[in-house]
Amino acid sequence: MTPTDPRIRQHPRRAGVAIIVAVLSLTLLGCSRSNPSPLVVPGNTPDSLAGNQAVVELSDTTLKPRVVEITEGGSVVWVNHDRTTHRLVSLAPNVFESPRLSQGESYVSTFAKPGTYPYYCSIHNEMKGTVVVYYAN
Repeated sequence: MTPTDPRIRQHPRRAGVAIIVAVLSLTLLGCSRSNPSPLVVPGNTPDSLAGNQAVVELSDTTLKPRVVEITEGGSVVWVNHDRTTHRLVSLAPNVFESPRLSQGESYVSTFAKPGTYPYYCSIHNEMKGTVVVYYAN
């Protein structure tokens, strides 16, 4: 191909418009991405919305409820009602990791810092939940 080949020649305005569209698209794409950090600190919440303790039941290989809200310093109790064993692990490092819980056993974890803590069952990966910890008023 030569520089005068019509396949590689562009009109100057079209090239400028294409560059502007590309820059705007990349800018908008960058703004829409969420924070990849597993710990996202929420704002304050009234005490009536989040208690000092929450209970999560493990039954039928599901978490009930999947999302719990507590205030800082509060705790979550997981109670296994399933016939199968479960082991709960926080995605945030060094937050909590339960031992294997057989039917009838429970595990408690206290959350000192506000944040959002996703977790899962390492035996049944489809079991995913979240603990949201708010600032205490």
